[in-house]
Amino acid sequence: MLDEIIRQLANETNSYNLYFTQKKQHSYDSYSPNIEGQIYKDLVALMIEHLSKMTSLEIVEYDPSGYTDRTIEKCDIDYVGNFDEISESFEEADEVDTEINPDKFTFYCLEINGEVNIKILRRVTKFKKLHAKGIIAMFNGNQLNKLDNKLIGIDGEIDLICYGEKILIFSHYSLERIFRLSQQFQRKASEFLNKLSHLNAIENIEQLKADCLNDTRIQKILTKMLNENLDLERTFNNFDNIEKTISMFDLNVEISPHPNPRIKYENKSQIMDVIRIIRDSYYESLINQELGIDDG
Repeated sequence: MLDEIIRQLANETNSYNLYFTQKKQHSYDSYSPNIEGQIYKDLVALMIEHLSKMTSLEIVEYDPSGYTDRTIEKCDIDYVGNFDEISESFEEADEVDTEINPDKFTFYCLEINGEVNIKILRRVTKFKKLHAKGIIAMFNGNQLNKLDNKLIGIDGEIDLICYGEKILIFSHYSLERIFRLSQQFQRKASEFLNKLSHLNAIENIEQLKADCLNDTRIQKILTKMLNENLDLERTFNNFDNIEKTISMFDLNVEISPHPNPRIKYENKSQIMDVIRIIRDSYYESLINQELGIDDG
């Protein structure tokens, strides 16, 4: 996929748009300034150079709970939930003729229109601290002159590429910063917890749901678990093994008495133990018989 994107970027018949976008609490505002043609050529050349160094990296599915070094993540455009909201802000972008404040921008997008539409997103490099409490200057020969205009940084590095129905993710946390993934994590975590609730396998499930949804880290873990299509019924049909696991790993979890055993949830300190039981993360190695936890 990356080789094909590089090929598309190198097409000299492409046309370009550059947008600077501010992410607000409930909306996005985009601006489309007048751009000198050479800036597009220089920027695309820098991006091709950057991407060419990454073609050997493995492309893996996006993991909301963390990432592996030396990989490129990917997800469906539908996964982020509000891609259309950003695209619509580009279509309605102000073509500004007046001075704008670069300190308020969250990211910029280089849109490439060729054989296919490609959107390359990058969080902006800001000079807000220098603008407020410093001096920005440039050399003119051997003379240093103060610049009164505010600056914004544009480089060849890439955070996200939207290509077809996929998003390639080069900066794990930029996906959250640019899109509204917190809403997606909340929704997907709720979906997983509702599935769990229907099994009637955990006492005090409403408190567990509330505690999970108040913790962003746990929301991300549950989002990942939802995508893994776990067989929850099978897990809770093996309460003997659950009890054995609790004993072997000395977990802070109790099981209610038979004939209808359920996991007793009491407080936040048990969340990870309960989640790992649900995910079947506890194991004993076959050769050395060592106990371990698989959080991968």
